[in-house]
This record gives sequence, structure tokens and C-alpha cells, in this order.
Amino acid sequence: MNEPENQTIKKLKQRVIREFLDVIVLGKLQEGTLSGYDLIIYLNARFQTVVSSGTVYSLLYSMERKGLIEGVWEERKRAYKLAEEGHRTLADLDAAEGAVKELLTTLLPETKPSPKA
Repeated sequence: MNEPENQTIKKLKQRVIREFLDVIVLGKLQEGTLSGYDLIIYLNARFQTVVSSGTVYSLLYSMERKGLIEGVWEERKRAYKLAEEGHRTLADLDAAEGAVKELLTTLLPETKPSPKA
């Protein structure tokens, strides 16, 4: 892959991660309770992308207000766990896996090999 393609993929990956950050957080919280800081470290390690603390905490507060997650105090820090609505949302996404893959596939046009000059 040449350098411009690498940059294109990198930018697309960052956009997808930011747009689906709530789904990523729900999926990670299936494994257990985590703080906002823990999620920032996870996102950086797993996806090699930096997500600001403001973005993460704003999302966590929003998800908590929607009933997807619950905030709990653990050793002087606020941590988050899945709420019942979060479990239902993940189950719905799991059930719709085929539809999600189909949607993503239809977003990209078929590519044709570029003629060699």
C-alpha cells in the first residue's frame, strides 16, 4: 500500500472510531467496570488513536443520562458499568450484525484497479 492510501485508511479509521465510540464503550464495559481514564488508555492501545478526555467524559455522561451505563464510585474515582438498557442495546446490535455489515458494504463503491501508467 502506498503512503496516501495509508493516510486515507488512518483518517477513515479515526472517523469510524469517533462515530461508533458509544458502541465501542458499551462493548468494552461488557468485560467489567472501567473509569473514563481506563477507557482512554484502552482506546489508545486497541485502536492507536488518541481520544481526548473531554470527548470520553462527555460521552460517558450522555450515555449515563440515556440509561445505557451507570456510574459508580470505586476507590475515590468514578467508574462505569453497563446498565440494563446497555445490555439490551448490545443484544440488538448483535442481532443486527448482518444488516450492519451489509450497510457498511453498500457504503463503499466497487473499486476498479487503476491503469498502470
